[in-house]
Amino acid sequence: MGKRLDSVVNVLLGLAAVAVTVRMVGSSPEPPVESSVVAEKLPVEDWEYAAAKEPVIGDPGSPIQFVVITDFECPFCRTLHERLTERLKQREGGASLSILHFPLASHRFAKQAANAYQCSQNRDAKERMMNALYSSQDSIGLISWESFANRAGVLDSASFRQCVMGTDTIVEKDIAFGQSIGVRATPTVLVNGFRLSGPPTERQLDSILQAPVGTTAPGSANSSVR
Repeated sequence: MGKRLDSVVNVLLGLAAVAVTVRMVGSSPEPPVESSVVAEKLPVEDWEYAAAKEPVIGDPGSPIQFVVITDFECPFCRTLHERLTERLKQREGGASLSILHFPLASHRFAKQAANAYQCSQNRDAKERMMNALYSSQDSIGLISWESFANRAGVLDSASFRQCVMGTDTIVEKDIAFGQSIGVRATPTVLVNGFRLSGPPTERQLDSILQAPVGTTAPGSANSSVR
């Protein structure tokens, strides 16, 4: 497993991730412009908090650990969710996804949505709730929480709604954690102890998940992912 971890770190520090910006000039777009994404090493205690989260997909202690700091009303979070979960489902183990909550103040129902995830009884229900919240993102706040409970297979919808409308300790701790590491936007992505400065592209996700075994990680604390 150690070699696998090292190879993933190598990818985070050195892979080519293309951030595409298209400028319109008249009727013809200019070629895509490449920009850099920074992979910053997290303090050990910060990664320990994030890595301790129970995965919603994959096994604890997987060689590749994605921790996504998310807001269920955030459209960019939904896009990342679709890209990442599709790839994780195609793999036969070896990678995991955990969720950290950071509901933005600009999203009226985001904290209740985070509570809905936490109020689901077990891991399977949490995964179904996560999928329901993202797939019906435009309906959050318009349809009842009992409807989301039914989609996620939560049996006691009345108790579920009461839980959603309350205060969840885990959500509050996640928010405090996000603030402590300077999260300003969602999604913020952590991978194997590194924090990416922007959401990974499809190409970057593929490179991380296909990292070869047997390389040695560089020792720098910060590096540019191009």
